[in-house]
Amino acid sequence: MISSLEPKRQVLLQFASCVVCCLLLLGLSATPTLAFSDPPGAGLPSPSQSAAFPNAFSKAASFPTVSNGVLISYVREISAPTAIVVDDISTRQSATTSFWIAEASSVSLIDAAVTADKQFLVLVGSYVPLAGGADVPFITTQNLTNGQVSLIKPAGDYVPVRVCAANNGTLWTVGQTEAELTHLQLTPQPEYQMVRSYSLEGTLLHSFVPRSSQGSAPLTLLPRARSYGYRLGNLTPAKLSCGDNSVGLFVGYPAYSWNEIDLKSNTVQHWRVPPSSMASITGLTLLGSHTVYASFSLRSDNKWVLTLHRLVLSPDYTGSWVKVEDKAGPDEKGFSVLLGRDGSSLVYLRGARTPSNATLYWSTP
Repeated sequence: MISSLEPKRQVLLQFASCVVCCLLLLGLSATPTLAFSDPPGAGLPSPSQSAAFPNAFSKAASFPTVSNGVLISYVREISAPTAIVVDDISTRQSATTSFWIAEASSVSLIDAAVTADKQFLVLVGSYVPLAGGADVPFITTQNLTNGQVSLIKPAGDYVPVRVCAANNGTLWTVGQTEAELTHLQLTPQPEYQMVRSYSLEGTLLHSFVPRSSQGSAPLTLLPRARSYGYRLGNLTPAKLSCGDNSVGLFVGYPAYSWNEIDLKSNTVQHWRVPPSSMASITGLTLLGSHTVYASFSLRSDNKWVLTLHRLVLSPDYTGSWVKVEDKAGPDEKGFSVLLGRDGSSLVYLRGARTPSNATLYWSTP
């Protein structure tokens, strides 16, 4: 799938396995774990609505996510203008937009979001220039009315791997430096800020979350590419979510931290979420301040169990995931994966995560 002529992209795709090797050399366990607490939290309310969006579910594309009420799915590796699914789940309108970067010979897409006004599609990834040479990390904004694409090239050697769009019109990314990607064994890593905020026009506004705040062990922020039957990255990768009043960053193995930035004051708070049990994070959504939900695949009795949890944050700046009980009846499909939010509602799937299961459900906690 990945050409040997694209070294930087190979680095990204091989990043997780390199990290595991480094951690084993350091004598650390590479088993992804997260803390869970009892008793369970309040149950997941019965769905207030449901709707099918088969346009967004395809074996050839990324596993869909919901950003500001828009269901997004895209082909990760493209070499020509390609349609990206941008279904408005609030109005039930299915739509696509054709995406391409004029100066690219090929493009790798890593993550996507839609602005709160649903006017712009935001993408992060890397592309190979027409003239050849090293891959170029990028952020793009595409006007969903006229299709115009604007390219933002992050300053320095910053490689964005997650993106979200806040309700104040700002764009947020989490990423790592190319220097860290190519020198994972170096500890501690040179200091840099992992989170950046941009204006819609591409102006860098602020930088947050020092690399040193996540510890000195080798770290992968690379998202797990959850298309059907295909994985890359860590089982507990970085998750970035824009909430009503703040922006949240979950950093997985080995840091296990929740980091939240207030949109008005730009203050940052950090919580440690100690590991204890086997888990794989599959989706995360921030609603109001400190109101975080995530879906997990849990190993239990030699089988994978799909569950929803809420993050409980304590005054001593530690956190734990508390299970949200699914109130589905015996004849109903159980909760499977959190896709995102639509207003104050969580949007998720029930039943098997397969292309034939294209029905979304809404519940308001």
